[in-house]
Amino acid sequence: MPTIISILLNLILSICDLLKGALPFAIFFFLLALAGLKLRAYMQRRFKLSWIAGTLSSTFLFSLVFVCIAYAVPFFISLPASSLGVVPQPLLPEPAELLSFIVLAAFKIAAAALFLALFALPFILLGSYICSVVEKHKFNRYFALFVASYLTSALAFALLLYYLRWIFLGLFFFLYSF
Repeated sequence: MPTIISILLNLILSICDLLKGALPFAIFFFLLALAGLKLRAYMQRRFKLSWIAGTLSSTFLFSLVFVCIAYAVPFFISLPASSLGVVPQPLLPEPAELLSFIVLAAFKIAAAALFLALFALPFILLGSYICSVVEKHKFNRYFALFVASYLTSALAFALLLYYLRWIFLGLFFFLYSF
């Protein structure tokens, strides 16, 4: 009997830690959701998109920005540590090699951003549902959006930490390999 109580206590404490750890990310996702709502509304008006197409395209744009930052940060961090001398002529890459590197990097960035956008879409749909349910109870729209951001980020982190931890490792390997 004491082992069941300790297991339940550990489970409750783990859930509390997960909810506490999701709070800073929920604030970040709330701010992203505010910007995403504006961007989605603009894209729907400008390009006559449906709700799902506008949501997917705005999510793709945000993912593209974050993947570009994640791809470029290691280069900028290592720039001061590298010697910036003149590269000898035999070691200079050919223009075709440079072009192939740029094309491959652009493909990797676009593929990773598309994967992140498609991965985030079910959580966005769930967050939209939670937001509409909370708004029906006469709460403020921003409060409903924050509650939706908090609950979906907690669920996303629970899934990522316990079941899908290989996804982001594979994504980083895809981005930074060769």
